[in-house]
Amino acid sequence: MLIFAENDEMIPRKHPDNIADKLLESKVEVKTALLMGATHNSFSEDRHYQKSLQNFMDKYPSTPEN
Repeated sequence: MLIFAENDEMIPRKHPDNIADKLLESKVEVKTALLMGATHNSFSEDRHYQKSLQNFMDKYPSTPEN
């Protein structure tokens, strides 16, 4: 899962786009979430971030090691 902020002042937008492209070229399923209006330091407070992350975690739950 790639989550990125629309107004990220630290990571240029092309970087997550390039990562997503490379994963797709490798036939890896990619889930992306663009947080509109968010910045590099504010995205974790965004309710869409929290919901996207929770949905992803629910889809891929961890299993305890035996």
